[in-house]
Amino acid sequence: MILRRIVGRTMAEALARVEREVGKNALIVETGFEGGLATVIARRSEEPSSTSRNKAAAPDHPLRREPLRYRDGYRPVAERLEDFGLGSRLIDVLYRAVRGLHPHLLQEGDPSLPRIVMRVLAGLVPIKPQVQNPARCIALVGPTGVGKTTTLAKLAARDVIEQKKSVAVLSLDTFRIAAVEQMRAFAEMLQAPFEVIFTPQDLDQALARYANMDSIYIDTTGRSPRDETSLRTMKGYLRKHSDIDIRLCIPAGARRRDLERIREAFGILQPSSLVLTKWDETEAPGEAVAMAIEHEMPLSHITNGQRVPEDLLLADAASIAGEALADLEHRALTAEVTR
Repeated sequence: MILRRIVGRTMAEALARVEREVGKNALIVETGFEGGLATVIARRSEEPSSTSRNKAAAPDHPLRREPLRYRDGYRPVAERLEDFGLGSRLIDVLYRAVRGLHPHLLQEGDPSLPRIVMRVLAGLVPIKPQVQNPARCIALVGPTGVGKTTTLAKLAARDVIEQKKSVAVLSLDTFRIAAVEQMRAFAEMLQAPFEVIFTPQDLDQALARYANMDSIYIDTTGRSPRDETSLRTMKGYLRKHSDIDIRLCIPAGARRRDLERIREAFGILQPSSLVLTKWDETEAPGEAVAMAIEHEMPLSHITNGQRVPEDLLLADAASIAGEALADLEHRALTAEVTR
């Protein structure tokens, strides 16, 4: 058995290389991130690939593959992951990973299978590291209606209430008067200074004025991914300051096609991580999770309600994987207890 170590700048790139160099039915033994690169350990499967059986078949698009038809114990796992919204490509990756590690687990009725799949999935989910000296200045960006202002309020409130930090709040959202007044009132509750920013020079001066604050939070105007002009203007405000940590807010329940459009459009701002908002409003957040995995975009936080600051969670790979297979894991534990 010859193992191949494949690396890529993103997990999507590494998996595409595995398909090209090892084969579409390659068994994935291990995945992870090393030195900023996505790493996959894989070996060639002895089974003939579907393309070798039918050379006339059209090539697969990596994100538009037909649903797989599993005939072993993995089938209920695959169905649950599909309901979660994970997508056929990652479902197939997890299947091949289990086959490469523990083929016997794929027998029907093995209660260990959901836990093994959860561990492999958790290893794929990129999480923004919690460092000792976190970013002092954070800007939230994203499309309209995604919940940026509420998320920023949660982050600021948590700093003030739980960590006793001094906080300043700045708003670039000059289009929505109600949002500005909402944020102003919230800042007053926290006894935090608040300013509306109209020009790049205003931002320069405000950042210098609040340089002694523990944290500075910047709210921004929601922009359509199609509004390239406004996004370039926002870049002129934010990318000028290398110490601003830009985080992209995306709705957890959005469709993959829309998420890709958002990612591509807001990529001009070079966000450091993702915030998944409105997790509580969807039954299928897996499409957002899959995008984070395939493009190696670290997850920072998840919001799961309107309460400030309670409904804000640090992103946790094990918790996300657990939710993806929650029902099956519960059934597996029940089966083990009754055996």
